[in-house]
Amino acid sequence: MRRQPEAVHKRIAKRYGKKYEFNALEAVAYRLCVRVFEPYTCIKFDKNGHGYMADGLLYQAEDNVEAVVEVKCPMYLRRVKDLAAYFDGRKDGSMHRPPAGDWCLNLENSTGEQYYKQVQSYLHVYEAPLAYFAVWTPLSKVLIVTILPDAEWVWHHYGTDRHQDGSSNSVLSATPQSQKEKEAPARCQGEVHQTVIESGATQKVQSEAGARGACLGTAQV
Repeated sequence: MRRQPEAVHKRIAKRYGKKYEFNALEAVAYRLCVRVFEPYTCIKFDKNGHGYMADGLLYQAEDNVEAVVEVKCPMYLRRVKDLAAYFDGRKDGSMHRPPAGDWCLNLENSTGEQYYKQVQSYLHVYEAPLAYFAVWTPLSKVLIVTILPDAEWVWHHYGTDRHQDGSSNSVLSATPQSQKEKEAPARCQGEVHQTVIESGATQKVQSEAGARGACLGTAQV
């Protein structure tokens, strides 16, 4: 059987991940007993003009983001029935669990490092105190990792000190906003369509304010 070109394989894998993204968010909502909002019309820009959009958001109240959610649905893991056992059996996987600790991303693995950078960027632009990173497959329980802001990483990439309470102090002189940054607030206001995901039930929310008001609860791991 002829092997597909790498570019074609990547496109297929990307479509697969997008196809099951909602299922993964639903599994996270069920596992943590929370409501997850899918902000698919709201993009956040950093000071460099790079746009970011998390897969899901947890709101505490009003504009306060309680957590960002990033899910991965790897096509190559689609037949894995136990993700925990799969990663436990691999020292060089993108996720690992220390002998006396919780699951975390393996920064010595290129994919794990890439995921970590992505999540830290989300934590920074959304000013969130924590993130839930999840790996989902059709046959296994979802595997969730809790990630906190990394002040050293943010300092290195953005010249900003982000504390774990969500506050930030800029340590660089102010730079002019890019055109994308100026346009960003308008893209996150008004009638923003979101999907509320919770324990197997979904509902469409027309206004972002209304959605946030309904998004209360404490994560239970």
